[in-house]
Formats: sequence, C-alpha cells, structure tokens
Amino acid sequence: MWSMVIQYDNNHHRQTPFVLYFPLLVHKKTASHVWQRHLHSIYNSSHHPDMPDWNNTESNQKMKSILFDQLVPSRLRRGIRSMPSTAFSSFHNNSNNDQEFSSNNNNNKNNNNNDNDSVAYIMKIVQERIAYLKQKNTNHETPSEKEARPLQIVVLGGSVTAGRGCWPGRSMTNKKCAWPRRFEFLINQLLGKSLFGNKAGTDNNSIIEVHNIAMGGISSHQGTAFVKYWMYPQDSALQKWGPDIIINSFSTNDALPPWGETEDVARKVYSGAKGALEAFVRVALQIRSPLEPKERCSSIEKPPPPLVMFVDDYVGHQQDSVLGELSYNTAMVQIANWYQSHTMAISYADVVRDLVYQNTHETTFSAQWYPNDRKTNKPKFSVEVHFGHYGHISIAWVLAFGVLELVTQYCGDLENLPRDDNQESSDSTNLGKRQQLTNNHNNILPPRLTDSLSLDKISQEWFTPPQIMNSSTTNNAMTLDCSEVNTSETSKEKEQPQQNANPCIMAWVAGPVGLNANGVNQVMRQYSTRNDGWKVETDAKDGWKQKIGWVATKAEASFVMELPKVSKDVHVISLMYMKSYGEKWKDSRVKITILGSSSNTNTTTELRGSHESQVSIAFTEEIHLTEPVLQHSNLQLHVELVGGTTFKVLG
Repeated sequence: MWSMVIQYDNNHHRQTPFVLYFPLLVHKKTASHVWQRHLHSIYNSSHHPDMPDWNNTESNQKMKSILFDQLVPSRLRRGIRSMPSTAFSSFHNNSNNDQEFSSNNNNNKNNNNNDNDSVAYIMKIVQERIAYLKQKNTNHETPSEKEARPLQIVVLGGSVTAGRGCWPGRSMTNKKCAWPRRFEFLINQLLGKSLFGNKAGTDNNSIIEVHNIAMGGISSHQGTAFVKYWMYPQDSALQKWGPDIIINSFSTNDALPPWGETEDVARKVYSGAKGALEAFVRVALQIRSPLEPKERCSSIEKPPPPLVMFVDDYVGHQQDSVLGELSYNTAMVQIANWYQSHTMAISYADVVRDLVYQNTHETTFSAQWYPNDRKTNKPKFSVEVHFGHYGHISIAWVLAFGVLELVTQYCGDLENLPRDDNQESSDSTNLGKRQQLTNNHNNILPPRLTDSLSLDKISQEWFTPPQIMNSSTTNNAMTLDCSEVNTSETSKEKEQPQQNANPCIMAWVAGPVGLNANGVNQVMRQYSTRNDGWKVETDAKDGWKQKIGWVATKAEASFVMELPKVSKDVHVISLMYMKSYGEKWKDSRVKITILGSSSNTNTTTELRGSHESQVSIAFTEEIHLTEPVLQHSNLQLHVELVGGTTFKVLG
C-alpha cells in the first residue's frame, strides 16, 4: 500500500500534500494489489504470540487456507459497506451552492479554520509516530523531536467483541484472543516489522494502540454513555487524549429481537438499532478530550472529531427470520451513510454470510448452532452467537483490508485533484479552496434521521445551529475556544480560563471496563451515608460472572448516596442497571429519589429489574431532574427496593 500524508505549517494550515512511503508501500496500486502482493507478510504477522497453543501445524494450515483461498480480495471487498467522505469527495459544487452554504453557516465561521478531516489527521499521527520510532531505533538515542504518540483506537462492544468463546477451555471471555487484539498486533507487525524487526508491536514500538473495553450484555445505549461521560480505563492514553478512532461493535446485542414479539420483528429490530446507532454517532462526533485548556491548545488546534467505525461482527443466530437477522446491518449502513463525513462501516457478516448460510453446521466463521441436546444427545438448532478464534482472526483481516482500501482511495483522491492550467500555483490554490469548502461541510451534523424528517424542510434543518459540530450552541462541555487560551510556558500576562471539561461530577461503572469488586466497595463506602441490605455481588451462580454490581440482597433494601458541594450544576443522572429473568428477579423494582438543597429539586422515578427475555442485559436510564442541583449544593440519591428481592446497579 501507499499513503498520501498531509503536511502542516506552523499555524496548522494545510499545505500542498506530499507522498510518504510506509513499509509495504507500492505507488499507485489498489488495495487488492497490495493485499495479494503482501499476503505472506499478512499471514506471518497474524500468528498470535499470546496464544501459543494454536501455533501448531494443523491450526496454521487452516488459517493459511482461510486467508489464501477463502478470504480473497473480491470477498473482502463485500465487507466495506460505507466509507467516510474524506477531504476531497464533495468539491464539485457550483458557486450558487457555495454562496448559499456560506450564508447559512456564518454563525460557524470561527470553526472553519481548523482541519476537520478525520482521515488526514489519523494518517498524520501514524506518519509522525513512524518517523519518531524510526529515528529512535536507528540512532539508538533519544530523538530530537518530541515523542509522537501512538494512534488511539477504542473498541466498544458486547461479549462477542470481548472474546467469549474465542479460546475454548479458557476463561469465559478472553480479550487476548478477540479480534481487537489481533487487529492491533497485525497492524503493528505490518507497519513496524521492516523498521523494528522482532521488536515491532512491543509497547515501546507500537504504532497503534487498541483499547478493547467490550463487556457482555451491553449495547450501543451503554456505549453511548461510555463515550459521552469519558468512561475510559484510568491511567490510559484514552483518558488524556481520547480516541482517534471509535469502533462500535455492538452488532450482536443491537440485533437482539424484542422478547416475545412475533409480528413485524425485522422492522422493530431495524428501528431500535437505527435509533441506538444514531445516538451513538452524534455523541461520538461532538465529544472532546477533558484535558486542561492549555494542554489541549498547545497541541494541534482543535483536532477533528474521531473517525467513528461500525464493525458488524454478528452472523447469527438470535432469530429464525433471515430478514430479521439482516435488520441490524441495514440500519448500520444507513446511519453510516447519513453521517458519512466521519463514519465508516465494515461488515464481517457480509464477507462470510453466504458461506455460513450455505452450511449452517459450519463453525469456522460462525457459532455452533447445532450442539448436542442434553436430553436426546442429538444435534438441536439453538440460539448461539459466540464463535471461535478463526472467526476472530478473520474479522481482523476484514478490518485490515477495509483500512487499506480507505487509505488507497484517500490517497488516490488527493493525487487526482483537478488542475487549473491557468494558474501556476494551481495545486496549493485548488487544495486550499477545496479544503475550505470541505471543512464547512464536514463541520455540519445532519439532522436526525427520524420518521418526521421531510424533504420540504430538510435544507432548513440541515444548517440549524444545533447541528454544527463544536458549536457553542450544542451545549457541549468539551468545546474550547483556543484563541482565549495563552499556551506560552513563560508569559503570565494572560490569565488562563479555568474549566472542568469533564461532564460528570462523579462516574463509575462495574466490570471489565471499570471497577472490580473492591473498587465498587470503595466508591460506595466513600459516598454512602446509609446502607441497609446492599452489597457487591461477583457470584456467577445466578448470573453471568462479568456483571459485577451493587446488589440488593433482601426485600425493601435501601441505600443513600450523598455528593457534598457538587462542582457544577447537575441536570441529569445516568444510571446503568441490569435486567434479568427467572424466579430470583421476579417483580424486581426500585424507587429512586434525587434531592438537592432546594425543595424544588425533588425528582422521583422507578426502574424495573426484571423482564421476560431469557438473557441478562444492561440498560441505561437518564433521569432528568425537575430542577438542577446547583453548583456548591449537596446532592442526595435515595434508592429503595419496592418490588421483589433483588436489583443490580452496574454504574
């Protein structure tokens, strides 16, 4: 592959592009050509060091057969369902349209001077990281340039993405086996092998870092909360910089059909998935790093939104209707295309679906749908979604090919910019003009894709102030005007604005993403003023062991949390909790009361902890306060079990 990388001047304005040759680069070739040319390198870079048990002759031969004989480029291309409309995809607009756009977008003129091209920004990070590591490893000394950080990728998903069933005989989930870890290892090996040899992909030489924070039983609803409230692992680079790429891999849980529904199931799954994915992408494209203002503005001014990538790793089986099984995929592609300035959609399911449907007994690419029935000892068609490690390595290949296609297309678009023969400096002039127009277009969030959105009003709604990324009208706690920040290390003439950019006054979540049992206990001891019958549960006997939580252990159990002198006004409290099934969870219901210093801030609601679906799954409830709890006031949260004998709070 080859890559066109964008160069910036000291004021972070884009200059004429130049070509940088990475390892494996082949000038002016398609993704298919590069993939085939380097197939042996891809295969050799796919041997997982964390899974020595599978590095044997039989497993290696099967893996090679999958890569060389089955997942050929013509098949891999099926997985590319939507590509981001990168910097040079929407320039063929007439002058009237340009004028109309400018008149509708005057209120966003302050944001037009930043580079809003997510793909160019990502490639720049990779370029600088490789250059830094090359200098470091060649000279065997500290490079003269400031250390360039690895590209930060966060993957959010459910139990499939967490690796459940990936490594049979090991733990219930195994993130070392799951496809995010495999993708990280593959890319670091491919980009770094010729530079760093056997040290490629080590912590000190990583070009990309993939943070897999998937956990079982959650969906895009909870993923949206994780992104919105910056609930990334402590002490990780994500906490400082945030992700450059956000991968939504909730396809399995977003495709879960409503329990007990028998009519119009396909439409209901599609509608639910579309709404959840749209909420996710709108939050992801507007959130920003909660760095201190000075630190943020001393880096590249106002980085573009992250690239949001949907990865469909759901093949089945959760319902018998084939159209129903395709509903999530339809919604994913529609949302990715609607928000295409900064989104991309990759579908592993579309790459292998025909292979699976032609033989539903196969277990290479899908789960085992015909396990032996315990009573009859004969195969029985069953609901199962968790596949083994061949499926996970296949997803890593599908995703790697999609990224390669993105890079080659992007660079081809850059190189083939139309020229104005009447201007000597046509390259830089045309580039600047087109970039200005693209920044304007890419700054705009389209209106929500709802049933009520009509063609006669869509143009007006497209440019209403709330749709503008990074606009102060979005009430986005992460926005910052860098022109008001003095980034000088020595000057004290200008007072720095003090701003707590994190939207939460306090946040925690239990489980693999967040706190273990001890951590939950510490939080509750710190903030609880009264506790009668609640404790941390980690027992796997009556529920999936990944779901650590704060649990009611008896009827009428209650607790009170108090946050004294809150650091900012509180308008919303988000509660993550579990719904489960069976006799233990029958009639489970809690009453929640939120109190502030004023009597007008009393807010009450009730939540159910049981449902008919035969799964234990997480839900998120946003409780909007009748009146905000004002800064420096005390906030109390009263939780009382008013039905059943148990309830589980997850965060």
